[in-house]
Amino acid sequence: MSFWKKLFGSKSNQPATHLPATAPKPVPARPAPTPSSRGNLALPPEFDGRTSYRDMFRTRTPEQLRVMCRALPIEQLDLTRPGRPPTAREMGAAITQVFGISTYMATKEAPAEFGDSVFPRLVGKISEYDGSDLHLELCDLVRGFAIQLAAGGRYKEAASVMRVLKRSLFWRAWPQADICLFASLNDIALDTKLPSDFKAAFEAAEQVPVDQLEMIGGADVVKNLKQKMEA
Repeated sequence: MSFWKKLFGSKSNQPATHLPATAPKPVPARPAPTPSSRGNLALPPEFDGRTSYRDMFRTRTPEQLRVMCRALPIEQLDLTRPGRPPTAREMGAAITQVFGISTYMATKEAPAEFGDSVFPRLVGKISEYDGSDLHLELCDLVRGFAIQLAAGGRYKEAASVMRVLKRSLFWRAWPQADICLFASLNDIALDTKLPSDFKAAFEAAEQVPVDQLEMIGGADVVKNLKQKMEA
């Protein structure tokens, strides 16, 4: 059994995260950004402010959904200074929608092929940043995405996102941060059986508060990891 499932069990026990049920309403239309701005932030037409994410995946054809996923402006997102003019409103809408639908897809409410299309791009975008450069008000969106990735069994992508967050001030304000990272890294190690992955999990375990580590076996867990790391 994965450590993540052992820790958090059912969806109702997952670490708190905001999961929007409906696509937020778009901001009023404004002139398109100039070529010197941060690229095309236009959202696919499915984001009309009336259709829920659930209904998007129920009513669109697979090909329409593939086109929608490819059109998400992930590479154009600015996660450091999203409020810079002249595209602040468009950037805010794009960030909200991209993280909203990605977090929704990570819950496995949508077929896996669409997550396979979107998640590597968004994880890659987040990984471009040093955690200290992430806008503090966006860190909760990033955390929510990471939690749902881990809950859905995508531990490598979840760990990549959490490692970025670990370098942010937000990490200190998240009580379960270290144990969430450890759970993801440990499940990676259990899957790969690589000594290097057991070492990463061992080092993460040493950062987990003692009372939280006791929830999953305490010193015995650390001892077991060390043995596998040195095998």
